[in-house]
Amino acid sequence: MDKRNDPEFLRQVAVYFREDYRERGKIKWNGFFLSDHTLKMKEEKRERLTHEKLSGTLTTAEMMAISQHAWANNRLIWLQPNVQDQNGNLAASQTGQISSFSSEGLVLKKTAWAWDEIRCIKEIEHG
Repeated sequence: MDKRNDPEFLRQVAVYFREDYRERGKIKWNGFFLSDHTLKMKEEKRERLTHEKLSGTLTTAEMMAISQHAWANNRLIWLQPNVQDQNGNLAASQTGQISSFSSEGLVLKKTAWAWDEIRCIKEIEHG
């Protein structure tokens, strides 16, 4: 027997769509919008970071003193790279804890930085 002609089946289908069925279309669209919104926020943050103001340039001796103090006291640093793109925008600043340093440079977040690649280092104050 064909269920499309069965009155009991048709009644069950009608009850299902009237009482149980929930349209997921809006939920799916909200997911798309959230994804687009998150992507836009990340792009804006990246744009904001690449247009940072230039900090004063420190000498290698000053950078070494700051990094040694931060490393010895287990403190975080803020590092502004001395690297710009063709439009003059700075590479994004980095914040983190120094894992090692030497006369050639330092390692921050598993990335080695030579002293001449760094424009400025600041120790981040607690609180």
